[in-house]
Amino acid sequence: MKVFILAILLYSNVTLASVIEEMVKEGIRLHDAGEYEDAISRYKEALKLEPESAMVLYEMALSYQASGDNKECIRTSDEGFKYRSEYRSQLYVAKGSCQSQTGDYESAIKTFGDGLKEFPNDAMLHFNIGITLYNSNRIKDASEHFKKCIENKPAYPSPYYMLAQSFHERGYRIPAVYLYSQFVLLEPNTQRSIDASKKLLSLIMSSVSRSDDGDVNIYVNPDGPVDEGDFSEQDMMLSIGASMMIDNEVKKIDKVMPLTMNLNALAEMSKNDKSRRLESTFIWRYAIQNMIALHERDNIGPLSYILAVNAGIEGADGWLEENSEKLDSLFMQRKELPSFSM
Repeated sequence: MKVFILAILLYSNVTLASVIEEMVKEGIRLHDAGEYEDAISRYKEALKLEPESAMVLYEMALSYQASGDNKECIRTSDEGFKYRSEYRSQLYVAKGSCQSQTGDYESAIKTFGDGLKEFPNDAMLHFNIGITLYNSNRIKDASEHFKKCIENKPAYPSPYYMLAQSFHERGYRIPAVYLYSQFVLLEPNTQRSIDASKKLLSLIMSSVSRSDDGDVNIYVNPDGPVDEGDFSEQDMMLSIGASMMIDNEVKKIDKVMPLTMNLNALAEMSKNDKSRRLESTFIWRYAIQNMIALHERDNIGPLSYILAVNAGIEGADGWLEENSEKLDSLFMQRKELPSFSM
């Protein structure tokens, strides 16, 4: 008799779990369709069946966040923390993100920090505290968390974009060029990749100008930061290469070829660095060695044309259409690049 009753209870629990799972799937479908209020209603129905479901509370918090109700997002996340579950790290992300969206950066940073005490290697906690620090103008601190995000989730595009932008703003020219290129390699055809490509091109061209009499002037910053690696030689080489790009703009000839040459030269210079002074740097591990691998397989050319199309360089899109097999080669190699597969 006891065995029979136990079997009924187990069957009931399995059935209830299945019902809740289907309700959550429906809620997610509604959320993804932008029907946030209907999704929230569905989650509330699920909570009537299982009030202590952290999974349901987490999904509801996301829908509150998407609907703009940050107060309810925070309250729902706090409710979810009451129960032991595999959703704790996500609940920290949800709560902290909603606090950040209200402009309460200090509370958000504390929430993400509490989460990192429990989950020190959680990529999304590092990314979101990085975003909050960046938005509160603590860009150097933000950069460290974007690095940690990349280290723990190396094929995730967003931290490459944010770290590149952070380096760009802080005057780390060569690291920013490398990281913008890695971002576009991971996310080649979005609005963000258009922005990243334009920023990369502007960084390359930032060291050259043409005077009224037609002379090309090259500027090199002798006091550039070196705590991320000494890239002074690459900086000089890129500036010289940029002079070829500005010359081609005037002559209205191939504008992509010098970009390809510049990126190949950057990779070749790093590869042949006999002092090995860069191999211990973050930029080496998560960008330079990828570019060297692309260089060795002649795949920097296709990447350069993607950058050029995104940046609006005339005629570059025609090359992509005519060389689909070279694009295929690039994306096949992307799957096996050393940094992205860590």
